[in-house]
Amino acid sequence: MVFSLSPTNKSVLLAITSSLLLSISMSLAKTVNSEVPTTLLVFIRSCFGILFLLPILVYNTRSITRTQNLLLHILRTIIVFSAMLCTYYAYRNLPLAFAASISMSSPLFTTILSFIILKEKINSLKLLVILIGYLGVIIVIRPSTFLLDLGTMSSILANILAACALIIVKILSRHDSTMTIMFYTNIGLVLVACVFSLDEWKLLNFIDYKIISIMGLLGVTMQFCSIIAVTHSSPSFVAPFEFTRIFFSHLIGTIIFKEIVDIYIVIGSLVILFSVYILARLEIRDKVK
Repeated sequence: MVFSLSPTNKSVLLAITSSLLLSISMSLAKTVNSEVPTTLLVFIRSCFGILFLLPILVYNTRSITRTQNLLLHILRTIIVFSAMLCTYYAYRNLPLAFAASISMSSPLFTTILSFIILKEKINSLKLLVILIGYLGVIIVIRPSTFLLDLGTMSSILANILAACALIIVKILSRHDSTMTIMFYTNIGLVLVACVFSLDEWKLLNFIDYKIISIMGLLGVTMQFCSIIAVTHSSPSFVAPFEFTRIFFSHLIGTIIFKEIVDIYIVIGSLVILFSVYILARLEIRDKVK
């Protein structure tokens, strides 16, 4: 069982689960009617996310809403909303495997921000391993295909924003519970997304509502796994396990969207897997000391 595992192993398992859920959610986003604006997609997905949280909120309202970090929650909401817009736009306009490959730069930003903001100790060996992992990402996407179009730039910006949101989670988790963080983030997302999508509301067909509701459930579950993973460890340790998203995305892209996996993807993925394994071993070694 998950709860019988060590904190480090919990973080690993939850981070990988979060990556899998995100890959599935992004693949579903590609199947939504292309005429549906991204802001409206974020709004409806956030509404369904709140619905799935309601049973927990009803029985724990007082404890969940109690916080002394409201401004930090608001800041995180704005960052998460912006990251979601960029992410959905990128995945809806780029091949699934390609978008996932670019998104793997997020751990690098997280590690750098952890060092700058949280003052975490990142030794030269860990930094080298992370750079090796990022090299694997470069091999996958290949410089010749790395065109700075709007979709690609949106994906890169989404990674920077996601790293910022993860750092804020670590700060908030020192005082607020996981459910408190999720409550303020999801309530905030609904309010902000509603404002930005007022002029874009459209009637969706039943299939679109069904897909987006599933995305809402996956989004809440993914968020829960990601937050718990960080509370059990550090952002710099959890972040590299997002590399596993590349495997899930390539698998889904190949099976569902008939995307072709070439030799660069295979080699790059192996490099990424190697870096993640070494990072995990280094973190475990440091905790034992």
